[in-house]
Amino acid sequence: MSSLKNLAMADVIATHKHINIKKSFFGLKETVVYNQTGSEVEIKQIEYTPESGKEIEKLLKAPILKDALASVGKIEQRPMGNARLDICVSKDRQFIALQLFNYYDLMFHPITDPKIIEGHDAELIAKAIL
Repeated sequence: MSSLKNLAMADVIATHKHINIKKSFFGLKETVVYNQTGSEVEIKQIEYTPESGKEIEKLLKAPILKDALASVGKIEQRPMGNARLDICVSKDRQFIALQLFNYYDLMFHPITDPKIIEGHDAELIAKAIL
């Protein structure tokens, strides 16, 4: 599991109105909580193939999420892929924040802006990518 401070979208998550960050053990441990449900937020970085990365990009840029999910289906993860998705998802899957990166020039570069989704749509997208 990654740390929030290691994500490019850390500021966006930390300032979101429904997120609370609790520090413990002398400020060394952080727990991110989705206030609407009280659920803890897990932070992950998952890698995908270039084709899967394009599908995720299509999802994140889609005007109607349900239509895009129907055409994409389940997206398979792949270790050592050149597309990386930074994800913050609550354990109850009512909150998800995503940002997609592609690997080139020996670094991961952002392809999408951070996107925050709440409620039923967050559940749907979590099923497709996790």
